[in-house]
Amino acid sequence: MSYMTVVGMSQERDAVLEALMKQGALQVIEADPESDESSKAASSGEFAENVDLRNRLVRTLEAIERRFPEKKAMFSGKPTVSEAEFEMSDYDVELARQLFNKYESAVERENELRSELNTLAQRQQELLPWRDIPLDLTVRETELTEIIYGTLRDERSLRELVAEINEEMATATVFHLGSTESKSPLLAFVEMKEDAPHLRARLAAYEFKALPTQVLEGTARRTLDKYAQQEKYLEEEIERQVEQMKEVADQRLKLMLYHDVLLVRADKESVDRELSNTQYTFYFDAWIDAAKAEEVKRFLLENFDLAVTYRASEADEQHPVILKNNKFTESFEVVLEMYGSPSSSEADPMPVMAPFYMVIFGMMLSDVGYGLLLLLGCLFMLFKAKVGGMMGKLARMLTLSAVASIIWGFIFGGFFGDLLTAATDGRVNFPVLWFDPMQDPIKLLTFSLFFGVVHLFAGMALDIRNKQVAGDLIGGLLDNVSWYLIIGGLFLMLAGPLGLVSSAATVELLGQIAKWMIIVGGVIVLLFAGRGGSWNPLVRVGKALLSVYNNLTGFLSDILSYSRILALVLATSVIAQVVNILATGGSGIGGVLMFLIAGGAGHMMNLALSGLSAYVHAARLQYVEFFGKFFEGTGEYFAPFRRNTKYVEIESKGEVNK
Repeated sequence: MSYMTVVGMSQERDAVLEALMKQGALQVIEADPESDESSKAASSGEFAENVDLRNRLVRTLEAIERRFPEKKAMFSGKPTVSEAEFEMSDYDVELARQLFNKYESAVERENELRSELNTLAQRQQELLPWRDIPLDLTVRETELTEIIYGTLRDERSLRELVAEINEEMATATVFHLGSTESKSPLLAFVEMKEDAPHLRARLAAYEFKALPTQVLEGTARRTLDKYAQQEKYLEEEIERQVEQMKEVADQRLKLMLYHDVLLVRADKESVDRELSNTQYTFYFDAWIDAAKAEEVKRFLLENFDLAVTYRASEADEQHPVILKNNKFTESFEVVLEMYGSPSSSEADPMPVMAPFYMVIFGMMLSDVGYGLLLLLGCLFMLFKAKVGGMMGKLARMLTLSAVASIIWGFIFGGFFGDLLTAATDGRVNFPVLWFDPMQDPIKLLTFSLFFGVVHLFAGMALDIRNKQVAGDLIGGLLDNVSWYLIIGGLFLMLAGPLGLVSSAATVELLGQIAKWMIIVGGVIVLLFAGRGGSWNPLVRVGKALLSVYNNLTGFLSDILSYSRILALVLATSVIAQVVNILATGGSGIGGVLMFLIAGGAGHMMNLALSGLSAYVHAARLQYVEFFGKFFEGTGEYFAPFRRNTKYVEIESKGEVNK
């Protein structure tokens, strides 16, 4: 990385930021927050309005996608717009804003109409039982009496109520007008006006539900007919609002473009706030890829009246990280990016991690048939669907991992499990280049643990490299070489018992070599593991013994973790064999159909489960065991000041960084 400083005149500030944003080559360093020279290019109110508007646009576009889904090709990317289209004029912005407001207004009006429609439906439901009663329900009183219409819960309540009224209210009269579908009686109560409050209190005690007066017009039938007309009008009005929303949905690209323009402007304003300025000038510092520093400097000087300088990053400076690897290693960067970023003082682990991840994934899946299916699927996504972003990175990584799976499938003799053997009743077997894990799982376990040691040793080598970069090569060697000797010696001692060596003389020789390796490694640990801090011999020996205990238990746990390779290989093979037993259990046309359906579905399911397991557990061995030996991950990835968009891709040419 290089450290660049740019100084310019205030009147060119906006143009310079716009040009740098299109290039996407600089990561602006935040100005000192305590400095009085920090510029506030955009007011907090304007910025908050931008955020609110973008949030509303996102909700609107999500709602449009749900209600008016657009047919898209599988794995289709973002729609592309030209540079001219992205440079929205004030007129274009106003049109987009009007289109957005039109949708929001239509949604708001639709909600109001549906609320009215629901209220109307409730009123219709209440009034429907009264439809055949030929009374003007709006008439609720005469000169001396008051009429109350409504329903009770059931006939039993009616009998109890009538008994009370007859006993206590001599002037009240009850008319039974009918019943609802739930057998609730429809009633009319007539009482003298002066006694009506007493009657209402009595009705309330029986959960009497009075028929409201404000929604009626004459008879119930007449009111229901009016409600039917209102319902028709509301439904037609809702259809008109939906049609307006559909018109906006057909132009959703304009809303997507408007959102991304606002997003880019907000990002620009955020950076603009961080620039330092004087009365007539502005200035800022930034990190830039060293390979592009001269090109960017030349571009700025040719197009603006600026002062631009840059220098290489210093050894003790913490700067953002750019991973630069070959095409093979680059394909596996997605695994590291999901975990974290190495600091600027750490070595890039990708050249070591990439081949190990590929081998471990391939070993865990280890089937020629599954590897071919995975390979074809990834190639389709890359070259036919042309997926990009995170999905594209995963597809490239899995393409190489699928090749490793095919290779290990030949080594272990797996082709959709034992498909050839099951389909031919044992007459044809898939060739095995090394051994069949189902027949010799102990051999696979031994190899898995040995491979795990190699993997851990590679991580320890990176720890030595990191400490060399930090100026502590001797410390890196003392911390790791001793364990190379101890762990390596233990494996040499186990070569005979594990059956790796059969000659007694060779076993004895390896045992002698292992003994001295362990002794030398142990002496190094005892002498140097407690270095630093107190010079008290007892303290240093105590720290050394504690280091021995922690490292031995840690290494044992880490090495045993690689037994998951055995577990996943056997799981994939066993499930595949079960699928083959089910698929080859029939005969004739039915047997062929069973073979195609059960075999196809079963193997696809096994591929999905085993592929996901291989992906997760291969990553887990990197994150926990491998990274645990050297990786700090305290850095941050280079995040250049560029036009980041959510919905559209900008088709532009001649940019420094796309």
